[in-house]
Amino acid sequence: MRAVDPKSSLSILLLVLVGGCQPGGNAPFNKQAWNTGRQTRPDLNCSPLMVADLLSNHLRPDMPLIEVTNLLGSPVIVARSGSALRKYGEFLEQTVYVYRPGLHNGWRLEGTNSLLLYFGHDGSYLKEWLPQLPDIKPVSAPESEATRSTLSTGGLHIGNLRFASTVAQFDQLLGAPDEKYTEYELDYYLGRRTRFSMDEVFLELHFNRHKQLTRAGETEH
Repeated sequence: MRAVDPKSSLSILLLVLVGGCQPGGNAPFNKQAWNTGRQTRPDLNCSPLMVADLLSNHLRPDMPLIEVTNLLGSPVIVARSGSALRKYGEFLEQTVYVYRPGLHNGWRLEGTNSLLLYFGHDGSYLKEWLPQLPDIKPVSAPESEATRSTLSTGGLHIGNLRFASTVAQFDQLLGAPDEKYTEYELDYYLGRRTRFSMDEVFLELHFNRHKQLTRAGETEH
């Protein structure tokens, strides 16, 4: 891992303590500054600047959950959103469906990559999927609204709330997946990049059923 310059770390900590960061750029990850900033100023602190270094040099595949939380502190943050207080940092269980390329219940998944579907809240909605634009076309699929939509648009619209968004819908649409497993998601709320930013920054961490880190990334919404 890359060594952290003590002077840079001190500068980051001082910026946190005085209540803000200079917008733009990156900063080396500093555990004390990360935790102090997130706890004292949930909406505007230096943690977003540290994400690139954190992902590159401090988080590793198969890292146990306890090590991640020891490094990053408690994920739970209470922050003000407008006039309301919101709680961030829940440890969520989600179901993952894997469909390999080929025929599924009369629908053909083209390409070489499997279709991965990540469901939240007990399979009640589709949170994300890979690849983002899968090529799924009917070959001998039963007549349905989904089939008619596919024929008119050239491909099945994954994420459509009417027929391709829940576990139950995919069980009926494509049949049972080739693989099904449980994954856990933990989002660290990092606030906003600048005082005038509308988007909120999150560090998104995913763990397997053994609670080992499988993937990590930064999202803004």
